[in-house]
Amino acid sequence: GELQAQAALRAKVLVEPASLSLPRQEADAKFALRAPLTVRNPGTESVTVNLAARLPAMTATVTPATLTLAPGAEQKVSLDVQGGPRSAGYVSGRVTATGAGSPVSAVVGLPIGPPPPARLGEVALTAAKDGVQFTAGAVSTRNGVRSVEPLGNLRLQLVDSAGKVARDLTPVGGARDLLPGEYAYTLTKSARMGLRKGSYSFVARGTGPAGGPELVRKSPSFTVR
Repeated sequence: GELQAQAALRAKVLVEPASLSLPRQEADAKFALRAPLTVRNPGTESVTVNLAARLPAMTATVTPATLTLAPGAEQKVSLDVQGGPRSAGYVSGRVTATGAGSPVSAVVGLPIGPPPPARLGEVALTAAKDGVQFTAGAVSTRNGVRSVEPLGNLRLQLVDSAGKVARDLTPVGGARDLLPGEYAYTLTKSARMGLRKGSYSFVARGTGPAGGPELVRKSPSFTVR
């Protein structure tokens, strides 16, 4: 949304964390979960606030629903969410505090169903056959809302004709959180000269931001003579 700096200055309480990610739930199954939040009074006067939660098509409550906080005080509250069977997707809502200055809210996100698959395109050799190029991540628009899907983790390797790894081309553990775009990797002259004669391929392994199954892409082979 749009930043409202003046409203932020008028807020007399803080809800922390400002963005809460709830544990992933199974699709087509009932669930009930609880998560903690903290309401804090950073001011110099006592305040009384009313707390409410809303997640579409779910029952969401905050306990206690009303708080009185002394100056500088804070208190833990519980967000309880119950839902019935629903299809896989992502549900977003808010916990809102009213009654003390401008309303303050924390964003709540709830993933349902298995993690989405990795968005990793086909791995193609460059024209000189000394590297590869591929797409990672995706940008899509649905109902007028643009969604950016990064690639959670990428491992790029060079393998020989037997499938044995000749070189790891990404850092240990892989390259993480790649923004959507076109990517390329080129073997240096010294790296190519260090390879034994034979046939090689590039293999890219990717997972989505939330994990899930690994997607494997393999390039056509090229020969080092």
